[in-house]
Amino acid sequence: MPSHEEELPKPVRVVHFEAYSRGHPHPEKTGALMVYGDLSSKTMALLCGGWADDHKTFMPFGRKLADKCGILVGVACPPGYDDRPEDGVGWETHPKKGFSLDEFAKTLRAAAKALKGISTCKGNTEFIGIFHDWGVAAGTIWMKELEEEGSTLDKIVYFDVLLGPPKWAKDDPVPPVAIKQPTFHSKLCTIFQPLTAISNTLYTYVSKHLGLAFFIFHTIVLTVLRLGPLYDWDITPHLPPLMRALYMAFTLRRIFSDYVFQGRLPPGLHEDWKKTPILFLYGTQKRAIFHDPTSTALLERELEEKRSLSKAIAVENAGHWLYHTKEEECLGHVASFIEAENTFKD
Repeated sequence: MPSHEEELPKPVRVVHFEAYSRGHPHPEKTGALMVYGDLSSKTMALLCGGWADDHKTFMPFGRKLADKCGILVGVACPPGYDDRPEDGVGWETHPKKGFSLDEFAKTLRAAAKALKGISTCKGNTEFIGIFHDWGVAAGTIWMKELEEEGSTLDKIVYFDVLLGPPKWAKDDPVPPVAIKQPTFHSKLCTIFQPLTAISNTLYTYVSKHLGLAFFIFHTIVLTVLRLGPLYDWDITPHLPPLMRALYMAFTLRRIFSDYVFQGRLPPGLHEDWKKTPILFLYGTQKRAIFHDPTSTALLERELEEKRSLSKAIAVENAGHWLYHTKEEECLGHVASFIEAENTFKD
């Protein structure tokens, strides 16, 4: 990721939209889209990252994708992630209590509506969702909601994170030998999530100093024990400031709160992989595994047996921010996926 804001590709326009914004000081227009590409294109793509990223992580990739495919691209800046240079809104103004993934999904719906609203294409359009990190969880929830409403996206791209399998997987399972389970060390590396959630809880409800002290302490301990989720080369593309990372951990806190008090977890993937195919890209060099191994095996079978356009592709020598470290390779995979005709959906 560019180290200075001025190095980011300037969007064609910035479109503000109304979105979920509990506690935000400017609730009327809390979401923003950084728009690139051809407004008259029949294909448009919405890109969204997640904790503790903002729109800047996806802006270079979004601009290059728009140029490569000749499509309309909107890079979403959800409320709570609104470090928007054009109006000087920084992360310190984020909602103090945070928001849930369900509310994050509502923001994606609003962002999609805003992107469609500026399109000048008069004919049929194709809409693609491209998500990373917590954006994957919110995008999956949104996709499930659309499916229940009888609607859909045309294609979905997930980077690095992949949720559990759809319901039909129980009736059409892959052989257990095809499911590559993460190592014990990889599972242990995810301990940073509950620890960070505790840090944010202390920061929000008890004491900012106590929350910060606990966050620094467990980060140092995990680093020394080599239980941090990221390798050195994976931190290089984008490392949020310490205070921002702690502050933005409300997403993790809400996840654990929903699970502990309500028994709720993010849903499995949508049901129809022919109608809405999935491209899942993940790096091979990661300490902590953020993709469900069964879902990954199912997508690998889709490609191997040519059941649909859906597929999972491992990107060598890349990690969590693979669309930075292996930008051209990821661009090639995504562009080919977007441009491929979906002959399976009928």
